Amino acid sequence: MKLKALALALLAAVQPAISAPAQAQEDTTAFYRGKTITVVVGFVAGASMDATARVLVGHLTKHIPGSPKYVIQNMPGAGSLIAANHVFNVSPKDGTVIGLFSETIPLAPLWKLKGTQYDPRQVGWIGSTAGRPTGLVLVRSDAPATTIQKATEVELIVGATGPGTPSAAYPRLLNALLDTKFRVVLGYSGGPAVNLAIERGELHGLLGWSWGSMNLEKPDWVKSKFVTVIAQLSRKPNPELAGVPLIVDLAKTPDDRNIMDLVFRSQEMNRPFAAPPGLPPERLAALRKAFDETVVDPAFVEDVKRSLPDPLSVTSGLEMLDYINQGYATPEATIDRVSKIMALE
Repeated sequence: MKLKALALALLAAVQPAISAPAQAQEDTTAFYRGKTITVVVGFVAGASMDATARVLVGHLTKHIPGSPKYVIQNMPGAGSLIAANHVFNVSPKDGTVIGLFSETIPLAPLWKLKGTQYDPRQVGWIGSTAGRPTGLVLVRSDAPATTIQKATEVELIVGATGPGTPSAAYPRLLNALLDTKFRVVLGYSGGPAVNLAIERGELHGLLGWSWGSMNLEKPDWVKSKFVTVIAQLSRKPNPELAGVPLIVDLAKTPDDRNIMDLVFRSQEMNRPFAAPPGLPPERLAALRKAFDETVVDPAFVEDVKRSLPDPLSVTSGLEMLDYINQGYATPEATIDRVSKIMALE
């Protein structure tokens, strides 16, 4: 009898540990069943970022317990900072709202970008689908400078939506470290508006647009020699851009190169999806698990090949958090220098 009582006691002790995951899964399924997830996209409808959200979330909801429906809400402005501040501060913290933002959003508070209202270390990062893209410095072929060296001698006017976008931050970085003379015009409604301004001759060019996105949205720009790519903004060269200088190789000092490397680390988190801080742990885990399952789903992979600009290059939510924590572990002197460049302090 004593052995039987001991066995029953042991069974009672381990029963909660055995049933807890199943109960959490059951609760998450019940929560999402019949609900609609709002996906806040920090860019205009029709842009490549908008297309990314629609392709991913169309598959993602199939992997979320309870198979919720979804709706896209475009909230452009300030390089997706408006959308990020809204999702992280205003939206319900229950897993019914997620967002897609610019690659600069995960590290913007580290750079002390004005207007940021969140701590990226507390955000529920879900994952990114297009890490490590090749950013471009591209100019019209009739611009007054068509090499990066010439851009240190004459002014080039480039466009951006808001101060937190790569197209605004990267010119500041190059002006500070390479003595280029880019003048940034802010306030465009989105990438298509910047492109139209380039075609009209209002702008000389653009920084930060990816090679993949340009080839999807404006495939004739390079083929017709309307634009010239004068530098690659990334940590590693793109084999399709042989002969185009890699910007980190132009750094004047080892410290300058370290700063470039740190800034371009944000590209590892390109097209990031995230939920607000304070999400119930089981729901954040369910969203991350659904993302991890989606990015290996053959149907999703095929959709990416067919309709998105950049090849699938996944960074998980936990990997994103690790990159962010690494950034915050950078020596304070380096962070201060980068913040003065990136946030115009």
